Amino acid sequence: MQKLSSLTFVFTTILLSLLIATTSNAMATQDGNSPLVGTWSWDMSEEYVYVFHADGTGTRGFANHVEDFTCQTTVQNNLGIITSTDTESWRYTVDGDVLTLDSLQVVGMTYSYIRDGGTDTRTPPSPVAQDENSPLIGIWGIYFDTSLVKYFNADGTGFWGFPDEEIHFIWTVDGNNLRTTYGTILESWAYEVVDDFLFLDSFQFWGEAHDFVKLDAFPETTSLERHPLVGVWHWDLFDYVRIFDGDGTGYSGFIGDLQPIRWRASDTNMHITSNEGLSLNWQYQINSDVLTLTSPYHLGLIYSYIIEGGEDTRTPPLPIVAPRNHPLIGTWRWEDGRNYGYAFNADGTGIMHSPDESTPFTWIIAGTGNLRITVDTVMYSWSYEIDDDTLLLQSILLAGREYVYVRSAT
Repeated sequence: MQKLSSLTFVFTTILLSLLIATTSNAMATQDGNSPLVGTWSWDMSEEYVYVFHADGTGTRGFANHVEDFTCQTTVQNNLGIITSTDTESWRYTVDGDVLTLDSLQVVGMTYSYIRDGGTDTRTPPSPVAQDENSPLIGIWGIYFDTSLVKYFNADGTGFWGFPDEEIHFIWTVDGNNLRTTYGTILESWAYEVVDDFLFLDSFQFWGEAHDFVKLDAFPETTSLERHPLVGVWHWDLFDYVRIFDGDGTGYSGFIGDLQPIRWRASDTNMHITSNEGLSLNWQYQINSDVLTLTSPYHLGLIYSYIIEGGEDTRTPPLPIVAPRNHPLIGTWRWEDGRNYGYAFNADGTGIMHSPDESTPFTWIIAGTGNLRITVDTVMYSWSYEIDDDTLLLQSILLAGREYVYVRSAT
């Protein structure tokens, strides 16, 4: 993904401030009649919500991780958003119940939102013929499982998925910006073709990238009826299940809120697609009654499931001695003073403290900023940051969960 240099960011921030300050019709607060005022849900995930208030304040985020911001607009439909950590500049348009935000800082970064209670009145675009010499045209198999393909046709159409489970899109390019539209849902990517390899980097999902290799023909499909993934799998942490049926359909979600999915798999990799067209790729391993899903893109994103009626046959890991003088070693207490915390020992063991009990665990550093804590056989994956005597833990498995601890002598 394109990223701003510090100089570009400072320049953009100054430009944004001058623009807002010098435009005669700029609003220090939002006009109560502004089309922005209201609640808007992301068209790619209804759980992500923007709320704009008439006084120029607002909130955004998923329900378990909401951040506050202030905002200002200009007559040129520029929108400035200021959070506790960033200053952002957007061009906004409101068409009926649809709000579109185009970044003025990162070319190609575009998001669309639907007004709460409103209707997506957009119509799917018609395909436009592309340059017949475009290096994108052809069949591309994802690098870790070439049975999963992205196909670009010269007439501006294409599909993503398996040859018998196609999700169709319209595509266009502008420079190194690739836009694929599924119905009315737009995905925006930075792309690069090098020899027989295609590299896609999402403008909308931080850290999401896909690598492809060029194929001469579509891969053959295989039956899933006898695939070892078929069954009901329960997450070892919470009441969340994944159900894989032999016809390539299934369900996933928390108990009581299951959502339909489609899935395909090879010997070591699988692809899960929601009804909204959102796709996830996983490397999987089945060991007796235990299924482990590992993201090939996000360090530490690892989930374990037990098949319904089965047993957790894993054994607790042996402790591994921590790196010498690692800054995690020691005792950390929750910053609000309550009796919760961790004690990390140099031998790779530790104790999780709570008011009611103390729970032993093992811990390892699995990469830069990645901490894995295992209680018995259940693994918790965290990103961590240490600033002097303050420890920030952010859950990799449950987005939005973060905790702050301070170093303690006891």
